[in-house]
Amino acid sequence: MGLSHEEIDNFFRLYRISGMAHCGVGGISGAGAWMFGQSGAASAASNNIVHNLVNWVENDDAPDTLLGTKFWYDTPSMGIEFERAHCRFPYRTTYQGGDSTLPSSWGCELIEDWQNCAGVECNEDGSFA
Repeated sequence: MGLSHEEIDNFFRLYRISGMAHCGVGGISGAGAWMFGQSGAASAASNNIVHNLVNWVENDDAPDTLLGTKFWYDTPSMGIEFERAHCRFPYRTTYQGGDSTLPSSWGCELIEDWQNCAGVECNEDGSFA
């Protein structure tokens, strides 16, 4: 596309959810903070993916991060094990120090070479497969 990530942010956002494990396919959920309202279990409306999407469309307020929650044994009634603010691509959610169960211990770092292809996803000419 030849666009900068700032230009892409105007109409598209991708959030890589570490530990999501394909939304719990086959009854097995991931070890990460993968719950962000997709089953109605978000702790607040602002933590719900649908609320964030509506807020972006209706109020032109796109989220920089999505707050994900990991419940103990994936059971909301058992309480929160940890939370994490998932960064929009091309930023990487990166541990900054402190209590790893708190979103404030994590930050978003720009992946400088995000437009370059790496590994098995590359063609010989460097373009994406």
